Amino acid sequence: MGLLLPLLVFHWRVLRQEAIIPWDMPGHHLPLASAFADALREGVLPLWEPYAYCGRPLLANPQVMTFYPPMLACVLPGREGLLYRLEWMGLLHVFFAAWLAFRLARRLGLETAPALLTGLMFELGALPASQAQHLSALCGMPWIVLAWTGLF
Repeated sequence: MGLLLPLLVFHWRVLRQEAIIPWDMPGHHLPLASAFADALREGVLPLWEPYAYCGRPLLANPQVMTFYPPMLACVLPGREGLLYRLEWMGLLHVFFAAWLAFRLARRLGLETAPALLTGLMFELGALPASQAQHLSALCGMPWIVLAWTGLF
């Protein structure tokens, strides 16, 4: 609860759908996810997004996260509410990364309060707070911390 509540408060307007995470989220990630959702609805592999310029690859683009189960869970219901689900997915990954950072700090010998501060700094620090529009970076955060945990 010590890590979840600050994240919910910080992103309260986004989670209540009073605001959106701007820039890349609606302008880059949403069109890619929409094309992915459309391909699934049509029953075809998400190989190509034909709308931007002369088209661009979907399956070969790591930012589409075609084979990532949370992304699949976001796009399966279709386009309706897709931006909101993408925002939630990114923020849940930030929370998971903060929790893993807390666990890593505890594993390294920190007491509970400093370890909690470590998790809070990780979830409300520079990247997740100021660059929340970079969905693939947010989704990679917990896996990076998990890799760090494997080193210790």
